[in-house]
Amino acid sequence: MLGFLLDNNCLIFMRKKRDILVLVPDVTARGGITNYYQILKDHFTYDVSYFKRGARQWPVREGWFYEMIRAVKDLVKFFLRLRTGNYVLVQTNTSLGYLALLRDGMFILISKLFKVKTVVFFRGLHPEFQNIIQQKFLFIFRLFFLSNCAIVLSSQFKNKMLSWGYKKPIYLETTVVEEKLIESVDCDSIRKKFVSPLNRINLLFLARIEVAKGIYETIDTYRLLKKKYPQLELSIAGDGFELENIKDYIENKSVSDVKLYGFVSGDSKRNLYKSAHIYIFPSYTEGMPNSLLEAMAFGLPIITRPVGGITDFFRDGENGFMTETKDPNIMAKLTEQLLADAKLMEKIALHNHYY
Repeated sequence: MLGFLLDNNCLIFMRKKRDILVLVPDVTARGGITNYYQILKDHFTYDVSYFKRGARQWPVREGWFYEMIRAVKDLVKFFLRLRTGNYVLVQTNTSLGYLALLRDGMFILISKLFKVKTVVFFRGLHPEFQNIIQQKFLFIFRLFFLSNCAIVLSSQFKNKMLSWGYKKPIYLETTVVEEKLIESVDCDSIRKKFVSPLNRINLLFLARIEVAKGIYETIDTYRLLKKKYPQLELSIAGDGFELENIKDYIENKSVSDVKLYGFVSGDSKRNLYKSAHIYIFPSYTEGMPNSLLEAMAFGLPIITRPVGGITDFFRDGENGFMTETKDPNIMAKLTEQLLADAKLMEKIALHNHYY
């Protein structure tokens, strides 16, 4: 994203020995903004350095008091970093939360004090919190009006920012799929997976194991389908706060043929996508999920919800099926439309891969 000279209002000519400073939770963390920079780091044509802010063991949080103390320390370190550095541009990466809103607004304010151009990338999107901002915290959000431009992942949030009076350029972008991950994917291998009859059908959930990612809805949907489709299997990949609870839930509900892979990357991740037939992702809220785009690139029909940037490109019935509800019964019926028709699965799979 930062490789583009967007316009004179946003980025200026970058002279030698002047760096871009990107604010991240941890360049080695899993998920979220870190995924983007792990993919993009080899593509930057200018010097990029990172400033670690937020939870040291992200996404672990330690309560409001400790997080506030940490935020103050981060702001002091950031001030000293800009005072001693020689930066042409700062990019903040923020999700819509109480502390992040105030903290990242202060980062922008400090950047402007040093006359450093700033870009704010809103990577998270939560409709309920947008309403809270509008009703109570719009005066804090106006700190972001000091930025030179904004990058967003949803047209809905872009329109919301415009309604709040943001006058700078707003760039609607998508996240990226790592080229190395999908270089071995081809149409023939996709077609072979959907040859009828299907003796084994693998549902895949690949995301952080959190309640808000829809992990329980995924398991309950699978439980309903398993009664009618005994050849069905469920693969769950990822780690997170709910992982141990999910293990207990699967055991207590006597759910069979579920495999937990933990965090995956590289060949392990590639092989999971290749062996799957359907990707299920009933997340409560999103920016633009990398895993959903990866699943499409691997030729998987999708079952998901209309949240965040998904609504800007996903076409119900063409890319799979999308539903407002979190009801596993409804998601099971939508998934069954795919399970009952291998030709439909193949058609959607190839469409997603081309797309």
